Amino acid sequence: MRAGHSGAIVPGVPRPVFQKPQDLSHVAMRWESFNAVWGLPRYLEGRGITLETVKAYASALRMDRKGNVLFAHTNDDGQVVGYEIKGADFDGFAKGGVRILCRMGHKDSGGEPAKLALTESGVDALSLAQLVGRTDTLFLSTSGALSPYTLNAIKAAAARYPDAEILLGFDADMAGDDFAAKVEQALQGREGVRRIVPKAKDWNDQLRLGARKPAPTLP
Repeated sequence: MRAGHSGAIVPGVPRPVFQKPQDLSHVAMRWESFNAVWGLPRYLEGRGITLETVKAYASALRMDRKGNVLFAHTNDDGQVVGYEIKGADFDGFAKGGVRILCRMGHKDSGGEPAKLALTESGVDALSLAQLVGRTDTLFLSTSGALSPYTLNAIKAAAARYPDAEILLGFDADMAGDDFAAKVEQALQGREGVRRIVPKAKDWNDQLRLGARKPAPTLP
């Protein structure tokens, strides 16, 4: 058992123990060395993301000298332990970093989110956020993997926000269905969990193809 952000004890969610904390410290230092995102990165513009969307979620973003966009992965204490790297010619993850969750949105505001929306990538999280236009949702991306750390973080978020609906917005393919099934199993029958499926392969494809009707239903 451990204390959540609110101070309440969250049962059954062990804190991940990293074997090389000094490596994660170096990851956090590298993250801080990158440029904050003030405008609209060319890569995101090419993916159909607007400046308004980037501004709304800029706290989770950085840019490197090559113009790649970085999406912070944080632990439950808000420390950067890794980052997804997306660019026109590169798709990867921070060397020595750990995939947990990229958290964008409602965590920066007061109160509790009405929904937790899970996607496979940071770009998909931004795309879904832009498609639905909701400000009461915490968007969480896994960087294409469901490590034990990621599943623990999802369980912790579900326990921290017991009234939030959990939306499994993984890709519209067999891998996405498998991710959704694994998260549902990890949440052990938690109520208010449902699968939302993009009308294209993923949310960014839906955004760029203009397949906005019917849009995801997030009442």
